[in-house]
Amino acid sequence: MLNILMKMLFMQVQESPEPIQQGIPAFDTVLKILKIEECHSERSEESRNRIGTGFFTSFRMTFFLTFHTYSFPGMVKYIIFETNATFFKTHFRIVLFLFLFIFVSNTRISAQGFDWQYSARMPAPSPILFAGVKASIGYTYNNGSFNFAEDVICTNFNNGDGSSWNVGIAAEYWHSGNYAFFAGLSYARTNSSFKNAESYPTLTNQLLLEYNFNLQQQLLDLEFGIKRRILETHFSTIFSLSTQYSFTISPVYTQNILSPPEIHFSTGNPYKRNMQSSKTPPIRQVNLIPQIKLGYDFQVGLGTYSSIWIGAGLPILSVTSEGDWHRWYFSAGLCIYKGVFSKY
Repeated sequence: MLNILMKMLFMQVQESPEPIQQGIPAFDTVLKILKIEECHSERSEESRNRIGTGFFTSFRMTFFLTFHTYSFPGMVKYIIFETNATFFKTHFRIVLFLFLFIFVSNTRISAQGFDWQYSARMPAPSPILFAGVKASIGYTYNNGSFNFAEDVICTNFNNGDGSSWNVGIAAEYWHSGNYAFFAGLSYARTNSSFKNAESYPTLTNQLLLEYNFNLQQQLLDLEFGIKRRILETHFSTIFSLSTQYSFTISPVYTQNILSPPEIHFSTGNPYKRNMQSSKTPPIRQVNLIPQIKLGYDFQVGLGTYSSIWIGAGLPILSVTSEGDWHRWYFSAGLCIYKGVFSKY
């Protein structure tokens, strides 16, 4: 029956140069045939028992007409006013079932948009809580103004650089298909270096000394944040706050003689010495670093994905409890997650 209706529809469309604007003769023909088929089914108890076949035929024809006509208001008009309302009352349960089936089957079953099919049955559980490992490396830029002293003030440091890396564990909870909350705990190491040259007059010429300050820290980094997918893609923006606790602080101070070559130290390296009694302002043991990142998720396996990101950390507190020293973080990282909890 469906093949006959499709052929008649094509014949009507080909005969009419403007089927949509001319009253849609193709619709008239199809609807008359559907009415005849409906009346025939009402006369026969046996046909009523096979109600599903008639409905699917009508449903498929309506779907077909949707793609082969270009006037949606005209199609709705013919379906509403030309089709017997009793047909929909009789088939209400089937209509409702199909609507729910289509709605559910077209809903994403994974948090990040990956097509993870765990079961042929719908609805099927999909992971929303993921746990895994993470690692990152970075560059740090340091700027500020703080004094460096050995009994008396020797110099003032302004700009420096350094590096950082961390490894740890992390978890992500996808509250919806586009938003996720995450947390991570990691071990981190940072290194910051400053140097500055000072000139002092002598009897014959100028004495040029270079002061170096190197700080190494071992930290525990606790991070919380939110992740937002960008335009239904696997790219995401990430906002987080890191709380860093320094459990090891190792400063190293050195002094180098740059010129003149005839002046040197009496012991050890003639042009370099460690300044054991030197000091800088106290290092803050706890610091807060807000971060903004751009990430991308890609599938590794069923229920497993990896996330790569680049980001920047913005200083809101000075590294030292006295003076002014701000550290900017620029980093890149990788996380690998595995689903650990699923729900329907």
